[in-house]
Amino acid sequence: MPLPPERSDYAGTWEGKGVRLQVTTDSRVSYDRKKGAGNEHTEGPIAGWVGDDFVVGVMTQKTTFKVDTPPHEEAGTWTMVVNGDTVYRLAP
Repeated sequence: MPLPPERSDYAGTWEGKGVRLQVTTDSRVSYDRKKGAGNEHTEGPIAGWVGDDFVVGVMTQKTTFKVDTPPHEEAGTWTMVVNGDTVYRLAP
């Protein structure tokens, strides 16, 4: 299922300090975050949207990504704050 047109700004590869988030145009997510000595990894389809937040996963294995600041352009750089981390979209 493709991303809804009103969510197309979410598509791309986003990186921040210790965080990498990839959102594909076919509504799949891959998320990696360094967490202390370990890593957090989430991967799967977008199951739904709650406001600006998106839910990833299937059945009972779902993770909500809290979007504090939706994707927007600042001085030519796309920025988003997700799960408290500021991430920047890499150039295609």
